Amino acid sequence: MEYVIDLDPTHEVLRVTMTGTVTDPVFREIYASLSQFAATGGPYALILDMSGVTSNQLSIETIRDMAKKAPAVPVGRPHVVVAPRPEDYGVGYMFELLRVEWVDNFISSYQWMRHMPCSE
Repeated sequence: MEYVIDLDPTHEVLRVTMTGTVTDPVFREIYASLSQFAATGGPYALILDMSGVTSNQLSIETIRDMAKKAPAVPVGRPHVVVAPRPEDYGVGYMFELLRVEWVDNFISSYQWMRHMPCSE
């Protein structure tokens, strides 16, 4: 798998172009690289172009682990995923569902604990 991260500095848009087979190590590498890049400026919009992806070998464990992390590119500006293959769209959708579920559970747990009396 190959990927390229480039920046449109005028519009502050990061673009990731992926080609080939997506694997767990490469997905983690892309996420880490994007996080480092996004920390240098912004806020950035994001385009994740998966139109060159030919195969997907991501494990559910990696998807779950990455969904629990802070977004590689902080929210606030649009994030767009170009995923013409249904299986890539499905992985992206699963990632977002897991992220929302984890955040909702965290918020619900926090709200529940906030209302518990403190023991001394």
